[in-house]
Amino acid sequence: MPIWLGLLIVLIAVASRPIEVRLWRAGRISDRTVTILVLGRLPIFVAIAAIATGGPTWLTAALIGVSLVVPHSCIGGRWRWSVNSAMRRGRAHVPFANAD
Repeated sequence: MPIWLGLLIVLIAVASRPIEVRLWRAGRISDRTVTILVLGRLPIFVAIAAIATGGPTWLTAALIGVSLVVPHSCIGGRWRWSVNSAMRRGRAHVPFANAD
């Protein structure tokens, strides 16, 4: 993979974050969507890097699978924790943070 392509991908990921935050604070995208966008970056970076390096298919699939474990563990059991954390930081309009 050419170095400029890798830098372009990283630049796009870094530049899109402030736009996502602005849309999130304005209420245009939901908390769950922002969580998926943020946590979905790691598997995409791993997939692009693994495919670009031209490794064996089984290794590429294994690396992508391992990188999917991190977002799954963050969204799965810790979703309530992340919503409560957002509430503590002042996001008062999270509708289901205190629902039991």
